[in-house]
Amino acid sequence: MPFALSPERDRELSEILTRYPTKMAACIPALHLCQDQHGWIDDEVVDFVSRRLDLPPSHVKGVVTFYTLFNQHPVGKHQVWVCRTLPCALRGAGDVLARCEKKLGIKPGETTPDGKVTLRTAECLASCGTAPMMQVDKDYYENLTVEQVDAILDALTTGKPLKPKPPAPKSSPLGSAGPFGGADVKPSSPAAGSVKPPSGTGSLPPPVPPPRPASVKPPAEKPSSTPPPKDEEKKSES
Repeated sequence: MPFALSPERDRELSEILTRYPTKMAACIPALHLCQDQHGWIDDEVVDFVSRRLDLPPSHVKGVVTFYTLFNQHPVGKHQVWVCRTLPCALRGAGDVLARCEKKLGIKPGETTPDGKVTLRTAECLASCGTAPMMQVDKDYYENLTVEQVDAILDALTTGKPLKPKPPAPKSSPLGSAGPFGGADVKPSSPAAGSVKPPSGTGSLPPPVPPPRPASVKPPAEKPSSTPPPKDEEKKSES
């Protein structure tokens, strides 16, 4: 049976199309809507989106293969993405990933035998100031500790609801090691905003004006070596 959206999601797609100037511009949200229902994007979903948006199947397939958030194969009920780029790596992302592998018994790109969790890695999840972190389905869990990772994975595998996420600070303190024992990154210069004004003044001294350029005298005019015109010679004789 060909893929089709449920009546509720079909109405949602019709509403989505009103937000965009062309049907092509709605390709990504349409694919997300289909994936929410189907779990992944197979050829039947590609054909459905192609027909509904009046697009070539090759265009829809190109979008699916370009963005990693579109699943091209069946995945588990939950997806766990561990960020592994440099800021997270410095603060223990490797240990977070190793903990996930040990608890779940799988490697990145694999799904647990019961089909509950798929483990993945990401190059960047744009949460560098709260490393180490990971994304569970559509939620971020930041400033992770060993205990938090264990609690998250236990909830996913047992079907228990996840506890509310604690508010994440805007940035991690400089010079502090990650909760997984990551590198202690020490700043080589004062942090922005940490420079204090001179004591007793209450404000920074006024800027020093730039030195004035030295005055340059114009070169002296040399007498002209060309003879004056004949009309001027006659006037001078008279």
